[in-house]
Amino acid sequence: MALDDTSKLASKARAQLGYYRLLDKDWTGAIQHLERSVALDAQYVQAWVWLAQGHQNSGNRDKAMEAYRKALALDPNQPEANKGIKILSGASTSSKGG
Repeated sequence: MALDDTSKLASKARAQLGYYRLLDKDWTGAIQHLERSVALDAQYVQAWVWLAQGHQNSGNRDKAMEAYRKALALDPNQPEANKGIKILSGASTSSKGG
């Protein structure tokens, strides 16, 4: 089934699909949907947070930080983004790479 990215709700639909992939621990699938979501609506704070979480869970610290920062640029009080930045800033550099 193809998704219609021309719909007004396409960004939110993609974000929801990404969120469900996060719950299933399918980081790659989540990131794909969430990257499309923020491409369709760069102002959708929650999609940035979920995208950051997907990157964080997949071990890509730099992309996670970038997405958390974009969420905080839109909403400086976003609690999950603030928590994610704090965790990643305090985390030691791992050899996992990204």
